Amino acid sequence: MGITSEYAVVYKPDSIPSSKQDSVRGLRLESRGIKFVRVQFVDYTNTVRFRILPITYFKRVCETLRPGVLFDLSLLGTVEGDIAESFSTEAASLYAIDFSSFRACPYAPGHATIMGWFQMKTASPTGSLTIPFCPRTLLESIVTEAKLKAGLTFLAGFETEFTLLRLQDASTQSAPVNRAGWGASSGHRSGTVEKTGLEEIVENLLDVGVEVQALHGGAAPGQYELVMGPSTPLEAADTLVHTRETFYNVASKHGLRATFAAKLHTNSRQSPDILLTIDHVTHLLRRQRRHSSAHIPAYQQGRGNLEPRTCRRNRTYAHAHGRSFLQTLVEHIPALSAINLPIAASYERARDGEPPANAYASWSSSRKDVPVRLCGDRGAHHIEVRTIDGTSNPYLVLAGVLAAGLLGVFSGAKLTFGDCLPRTLCDARRLLQEDGALREKLGEEFVSRFLSANESLERVMTQSTEGDNFAHMFERY
Repeated sequence: MGITSEYAVVYKPDSIPSSKQDSVRGLRLESRGIKFVRVQFVDYTNTVRFRILPITYFKRVCETLRPGVLFDLSLLGTVEGDIAESFSTEAASLYAIDFSSFRACPYAPGHATIMGWFQMKTASPTGSLTIPFCPRTLLESIVTEAKLKAGLTFLAGFETEFTLLRLQDASTQSAPVNRAGWGASSGHRSGTVEKTGLEEIVENLLDVGVEVQALHGGAAPGQYELVMGPSTPLEAADTLVHTRETFYNVASKHGLRATFAAKLHTNSRQSPDILLTIDHVTHLLRRQRRHSSAHIPAYQQGRGNLEPRTCRRNRTYAHAHGRSFLQTLVEHIPALSAINLPIAASYERARDGEPPANAYASWSSSRKDVPVRLCGDRGAHHIEVRTIDGTSNPYLVLAGVLAAGLLGVFSGAKLTFGDCLPRTLCDARRLLQEDGALREKLGEEFVSRFLSANESLERVMTQSTEGDNFAHMFERY
């Protein structure tokens, strides 16, 4: 019997459309009017970098035994010309093209993007070409391990918040397109530049196969939220990168600036966030544990721990794997903050006076102000991770969240409690450095390189005044 819900659309792996390509011929470049291909990647600081190839040369590259282009690995850890110490001696590597990631760019007619995998130019003594700290490779390796060791597959989707500002006043960071508020109709008035731009953004995404579920105004001035449908973790990250680029480019076309900066105004509590939804594909779990009748109580967030309360009507909150995943995800959320909230401004909400629930590693099935939320109808649950902002790299975010949860699945962890979240970026780096289990799961080499790149990012982002800090953050994100 399939998964059903009384009030929600339920997704399963076989319900997610796929148009995977494995060669340049399947891309139909000429018939789609493609003249240039942007071979792109996202570095550790969430900067999108690409090299533009005319299709004549791109097709020649694709005829080689290992289609790809050369990029210096140091670019993964470069912040505005400052190369992080852990990347200072890196040489060029092959960025092997992943044909399945191809997407046209309606916001740039005649252009398309394609992602890839950082690989060694020549095989290692073991015969491997893999560079394990490549963001896409890291994520895919964790997904593969989950399937091989536990029979688990995942679907992931993002809800992203962004702010639209008037470009001519961008330097002041105080000119949102409107002050409509959450869901207000005044944020979508006919004839306004924001309505025109927002509709073009959605049309651009739909044209390239991105499922847009909803668009509405956010709580902060000029803020909007866009919800995308789920897909495999790798495709979800690729989609978010494409979506962000669509926001930036369409807004620029209409004389606006789209930003994902963590906190635009010193007197505002609203920050552009990323809401990540993880689905364990529970029909697979149900098949493996068809006769399980285990239930878990609802938990109420407390100060540093989770206090159980009575579960009404014996409601089922998750399967055994889901409970184990939830426990170690909550345990490691403090350390994951270094990846999910990678700049100092991300921690503004941890100051005194902010809503207290966000300060503790906790979960709930009812409260929306906790870091991790269990959502959905009985038998069709999914997990939302809320402590992520738009300055983070989505491949690293997904890799970290899945790695943390799988530690519990593989060890059979019992659902108990969480701990306090870090209040500064420095504390977050320390927690990641000290989290031995998560370091092992993500790979020592990745963690050390990421921490080095993040320290470089913080140095570059730290200006002489708070106003200069905001201006620099706005410029980058």
